[in-house]
Amino acid sequence: MTKATQGYKALRDFIFRNQFIPGERIYLETLSEKLNISFTPLREALNRLIQEGLICHDSGRGYILRVITATEIQHLYELCEALETYSIERTVRRITPSDLNDLSENLLRYKQSIEAGLPRERLAINFEFHLKIVKLSGNGLIFEKLSRAFEMIAWKWKLENIMLGRGPEAYGEHLAIYKSLEEDDPVGAVAHLQSHIVKTKNAVLRILREKESLFDPDAVEFREEVRRG
Repeated sequence: MTKATQGYKALRDFIFRNQFIPGERIYLETLSEKLNISFTPLREALNRLIQEGLICHDSGRGYILRVITATEIQHLYELCEALETYSIERTVRRITPSDLNDLSENLLRYKQSIEAGLPRERLAINFEFHLKIVKLSGNGLIFEKLSRAFEMIAWKWKLENIMLGRGPEAYGEHLAIYKSLEEDDPVGAVAHLQSHIVKTKNAVLRILREKESLFDPDAVEFREEVRRG
């Protein structure tokens, strides 16, 4: 593994452990010292993360951790919808009894995480379910793109402390997707999967829009006028 790759992996881990706040300036000297990486591979790692959309570069401020907006999350979910609904049709044709057993085991763990009240674990199991279905399609590029999208979504959920109350409902939607795969029904599989993604997207965006409006001066002023009557 090259020093640039080592730096890239270390920096990604550093970011996803919430060692930075979105919008915060990244100082090379401090980062180099903390990660024990020299400037050259560190810059290569930062430029790679710019391409992935985690970091941006401003001529005046240098490297900055990007703020992911609700609109971007909407676009990520739309990307997931397009990639997953395409993939699941291929998966229906390729899935084996062993694959179905793996998905069934995932459903059991998902249900157990709901009953135990473990939202973070439930989120990871949820993404695992979706990625498993895409991986079974045999398209590695789509799998890679979807993995990246899920990372961004999960990171935003973590930063915003989003805890959706859709656990039981989402479990039922996963179960419907599974049954369509089990019954070799591509039309049903696409319909159930698309409905599930859209419902989740709408629930997440509703929360994010509400959070964003709290920091919108115009919205705050409007609410104050309404309160005063």
